[in-house]
Amino acid sequence: MARHIVVDGYNLAHALRDTGALVRSDRTAARERLLDLLRRYQRVAPAQITVVFDGSGAGPAQRQRIAGIDVRFSRPPQSADDLIRAMVDASRDPGRLLVVSSDRAVSGPVRRRGAAAVRSDEFGDRLFAALRRRDDPAEKPVTTDTEKWLELFHDRSRDEDRQ
Repeated sequence: MARHIVVDGYNLAHALRDTGALVRSDRTAARERLLDLLRRYQRVAPAQITVVFDGSGAGPAQRQRIAGIDVRFSRPPQSADDLIRAMVDASRDPGRLLVVSSDRAVSGPVRRRGAAAVRSDEFGDRLFAALRRRDDPAEKPVTTDTEKWLELFHDRSRDEDRQ
């Protein structure tokens, strides 16, 4: 059975270079960027992923499925930390869970229940390393880009030497 990764959404967003500043200025854009990164990561490292955010940013829906990722919003006064701990407590197989959070108030209790936990910055390193290794056509230059670069940087003196 594949690993189930449970992510403290804003905690990870603050830890990533791609979303750290954005989460302070535009939480919606930060959430979208984070979900895009996780969706791309999921292609490389198949896993069930649940992202938990504080608050009611989803409007009336507290749970959504976006691009194969389960997205949950805690309901105040419950925090994302509370919801993550409750999810681990309710799990039939906590050993299958990997919780991504730098909060000790989360990592300690989930480890005691049998789940693995990793700090957000460490998971961010894993995420970006996996994305660099992946074979994602969206990240490769398109043929027209390659042709332009070859045209710009082609060493014409090598052509003259061959003649």
